[in-house]
Amino acid sequence: MHSTITKSHWLHAQDCQAMAWYELRTAPSSPAEPDRFRMQQGQEVGLLARTLFPEGVVVSPTEGRTSAELTRELVQTGRAATLFEAAATAGPYTAKADILCREIGGWHLLEVKSSFSDSDKLSDYVSDLAYTVMVFRLAGLPILRASLVLLSRHFRHGMGAASLFERIDVTANVLPLAAEFGSAADAQARLLFNSAPPKAELRQACRDCSFFEERCLGVGIEHTVLELPNLHQKRLKRLAAEGVVQLRGVPDDLNLTECQIRVKNSALSGTPFIGRILRRRWTPSHGHATTLTSRPWRRRCRCTLDTGATSRCSPNLVFITGTRPPPGCATASISPTRPGIVNGNLRKR
Repeated sequence: MHSTITKSHWLHAQDCQAMAWYELRTAPSSPAEPDRFRMQQGQEVGLLARTLFPEGVVVSPTEGRTSAELTRELVQTGRAATLFEAAATAGPYTAKADILCREIGGWHLLEVKSSFSDSDKLSDYVSDLAYTVMVFRLAGLPILRASLVLLSRHFRHGMGAASLFERIDVTANVLPLAAEFGSAADAQARLLFNSAPPKAELRQACRDCSFFEERCLGVGIEHTVLELPNLHQKRLKRLAAEGVVQLRGVPDDLNLTECQIRVKNSALSGTPFIGRILRRRWTPSHGHATTLTSRPWRRRCRCTLDTGATSRCSPNLVFITGTRPPPGCATASISPTRPGIVNGNLRKR
């Protein structure tokens, strides 16, 4: 069991406290290759961002001294106006700041992200930054401003590092949220370190939770309601309020879409489903993962099915196995353990 609460634990607790509780008691797994690649990219972007502050000092732990202790010493002595990888601890909470700049009366905390400045994840980044601000404030460091350092779409080859980044001041959003986080910090710590897990509730976060089927609500259930594609938040809340987790327990008056009904019936019966149009267009072959078109896919067709979701061409929905087609054909990846549930995309390759 971890003895400290990290940013990951905190942010997961905002989505589901049970998820964070289990995560706190699970050894971290080695990142997959795509994750390692993204981490490497993030590190490279972070190093480039440091060139914007040539006077900066990297806070590196030494033998017998932690990063938080060295950060505290550098802050108190005033030997550096800018710190990289500054760390803070407050009770069980720990955090690191990518860039910490001294200002009159306090500090400016900057978070570097390898996303563009027009990213749709800004709200997530605000929560990420608010946690870091909360921990540094609880540790006694006055944070006056908070900003995101993101990639600029205006950058062109040959431009300097200063043109690669855009700084977005999110102080107005971060500081109130950090104060809100701080007021809940003690209660959150008691809940996460409690010997018994918090009561789990069915929610969207369950779809990506690695504990859902192993330790939580999905234990021992062959098919859950989360297999229904594009299930609206209101319907999911109703199922959660009624305690419905099993797919066969979905009430008839939930008003499922045609696609959702197909998925439900196919999953519960174990019978593959092939849409009307695809019966004429597709020739299935024996295999384990995909289907193969008997004719090339129409050049103008833009039908796309992601994780079983319906689209403008919903009659083309296919639930069947086959061999992998060559480039140029449409494919649909199927789960071998859940007949009838699309795991991949139906699209022109």
